[in-house]
Amino acid sequence: VDHEYQTKKTNQDSITLTAHKMKEGELPAEQWLEMQQVAVDEDEDGMPVLSAVLITGGKPARREKALSDNQKFALENFKIAAREHGELNEKGIFEGLHLDKWRPAYYSASTLDSDDSKRTSFLRARHDLVKRKELGVKDDVYQLTGSLCGNQIKMIESAIREREPEAEPCA
Repeated sequence: VDHEYQTKKTNQDSITLTAHKMKEGELPAEQWLEMQQVAVDEDEDGMPVLSAVLITGGKPARREKALSDNQKFALENFKIAAREHGELNEKGIFEGLHLDKWRPAYYSASTLDSDDSKRTSFLRARHDLVKRKELGVKDDVYQLTGSLCGNQIKMIESAIREREPEAEPCA
């Protein structure tokens, strides 16, 4: 073996590259790589095809804890609400789910005993998911932003298209 490296995913978007063996020379310093999504092509519907690339020169990423049960519940509930209540723009792209559509869906699915408990749980999960960059928000409209969100968004768009009736051609 001339060189031996270890790659380790340190959080959702970061990878650490560490050299463990170097046959001839000093071990290089540990490197941090950041995963970013880029559009590499378009599919037959004109939708972007996304792929991940690694960007060097990042900072050491702190290891994030796994999503809590409440965060997982809120994220899955967001995806369900987006499929049921989300809308596509004129280009057929899902641009997010308004808070007024997500909140009642969360409350309805929650098994907590009181409205106050549901409200607190929803506020906490929503805040944490934005802080963790699983969701982005602008003007109370939430969008998936975590890694691998491209496939999730395509599934949401597909579900919205299936529930919306096709426009009938003019006679």
